[in-house]
Amino acid sequence: MRKDAVVLIVEEDSHHSEAMAEALGKAGVKVIRSDAVSHALELISQKRVDLIISDLFAGRNPDGIELLDTVRRDFTSIPVILTADSPDLEACKDAIRRGAWDFLVKPVEAKRILALAERAIPSVAVPKGATLDYVFPGVISRSPVMQSVFRVLRRVSKTDLSILIEGESGTGKELTARAIHENSHRADKQFLPINCAGLSESLLESELFGHVKGAFTGALNDRKGLFQLADKGTLFLDEIGDMPLPMQAKLLRVLEDGLILPVGGTSAVKVDVRIISATNQDLAKLVEEKKFRQDLYFRIKGVSVTLPALRNRPQDIPELFGYFLRQACQEVGSDIHLITEPAMRAIMSYAWPGNIRQLRNTVRMMVVMCDHDTLDLRDLPPEIARVKELAAPVEAAAGNLTAGLADMGADSSLEEIEREHIRRVLEMTGNNRTEAAKILKIGERTLYRKIKEYNL
Repeated sequence: MRKDAVVLIVEEDSHHSEAMAEALGKAGVKVIRSDAVSHALELISQKRVDLIISDLFAGRNPDGIELLDTVRRDFTSIPVILTADSPDLEACKDAIRRGAWDFLVKPVEAKRILALAERAIPSVAVPKGATLDYVFPGVISRSPVMQSVFRVLRRVSKTDLSILIEGESGTGKELTARAIHENSHRADKQFLPINCAGLSESLLESELFGHVKGAFTGALNDRKGLFQLADKGTLFLDEIGDMPLPMQAKLLRVLEDGLILPVGGTSAVKVDVRIISATNQDLAKLVEEKKFRQDLYFRIKGVSVTLPALRNRPQDIPELFGYFLRQACQEVGSDIHLITEPAMRAIMSYAWPGNIRQLRNTVRMMVVMCDHDTLDLRDLPPEIARVKELAAPVEAAAGNLTAGLADMGADSSLEEIEREHIRRVLEMTGNNRTEAAKILKIGERTLYRKIKEYNL
């Protein structure tokens, strides 16, 4: 647990407050205590707080639930744990639905509160006034790599610099682009997205720049393009790596002088638009292959950030799952608020090739199909359930791998032992490199390099 972490305890009962403060203090955490929600809200607005532990009825008016609602609305980075004197299933359900990190019945054991604090407190400090989910709902992360991305975006969002967002499909590139817009001085103007993939050059040109009446068959009236509609706002060019080369040249001219020429028009129109681009391709490689203009690449890459794949930030899966679960329950009017530990383990073990988008859609499907109040293994899609089914034999086989290596001669080199170990893991997983990398506890790129190096 971070030694600079700050925990706010909101509790009328001084005995309970002192007990929790003592346990957290021994762990090196700074503790602030308050006996009323109104006072606690003043403290949150003045100081950086990493975790709030509040009694459900602290202060009575307002109470812990109102504190939770305010924090989830105005201080979204701070997790809230609610406590109560007696078990109340309905109160617990309501708290979880509203976004509580957990709900505990007093007295709370020191070991329990320390374990929860360890999980709930972010691994990096969040400045007062900043948010972990970066203001826009859905951009949620506590992983260090994403916190690094957020630090960059907080700096550049207030500027007019062009931004290039790279990452696999489903990693949240459009959500991140919206977050940048919402935190910019253009937030009160339009944010307009367009997917550059799958559109012909002529259609893309008309969509971006508009056209005049009679420019082509079917052009019955003048029509403004996205550049004009997004004037003083933000234009998000998704999958820009798929933009046709001739269109890239036209886009470059617009970015350099801020003038657009509608299709069929003769008079240029001045626009003021911020450009945020995104791609799931390696643009630098496309430049080398002459498939993407180098001058446009440097023009859109004022600042570049890469969103990590979900499999590389597994610590975010539980919180993202909870967020999407609450969202899905509101959409369909369901009352599901829990998931069993085996089901969550299966979800954590899955590689999520479709990243956050796949996780969101999976949660929605599970909620729609579930006919009970707790999600379980039986509610998992087949591809995720299969990961769980394979887990036991894989774990058992892992022991056999170690035993098998013991049979190699004492004069075997480290390289020979490593090669044999990798070969057996690949064989065990049916050459599934993603699963093999997990068992070997190495990155997939490292595994690919080893496979090539050892000619496997």
